[in-house]
Amino acid sequence: MKKQDLIEAIASKTGENSKTVSNVIDSFVEVVTNTLKAKEAVDIYGFAKFESVVQNARIVRNPKTGETKENPAKLVPKCRFKSAVKN
Repeated sequence: MKKQDLIEAIASKTGENSKTVSNVIDSFVEVVTNTLKAKEAVDIYGFAKFESVVQNARIVRNPKTGETKENPAKLVPKCRFKSAVKN
């Protein structure tokens, strides 16, 4: 399902117009993104928990050239779905 399909499905289920639903989805994505950048978690009870975790620095190798270099530590997003979604 693509974003436009999701917008249409939610609009038909709620009776709202597509533009309103699109604004809500865009706002949701923006809020979650900004919260994760602030190193905080977003927990949607019964659905999922979005959080930022630190990926440690590591040595990586270019398989084509064999050159190795160090990737610095960085924040990466992580999403853990609740059991109701997994079933």
